[in-house]
Amino acid sequence: MAESFAATSGTAAFWLDNVKLVGRRSPQLIPALCHRSGNNFTLQWAANAGSTCAVLKSTDLLNWSILVTGYPAGGVTNGTASYTDTVATTSQSFYRIRTP
Repeated sequence: MAESFAATSGTAAFWLDNVKLVGRRSPQLIPALCHRSGNNFTLQWAANAGSTCAVLKSTDLLNWSILVTGYPAGGVTNGTASYTDTVATTSQSFYRIRTP
């Protein structure tokens, strides 16, 4: 229930009662495993079922390249997701998992 009372200064005040905000649950990302083999670098993380993300890569922490978006297709099904960068050829790279 919302009520409004006009004040003498021409402004209004509102009171809200019994408000419940409902929205999507934020995806929880928990890094689980990182592994490099040759030019392949695999990231694995735990995430909420149904969630998707983007995987980004940087060599300097300033400029980021998007490797994939909407990953995994259809969302996480078993609570764990993994992504393999098959061109991990630089001596130093940083990875970021971003939710939409």
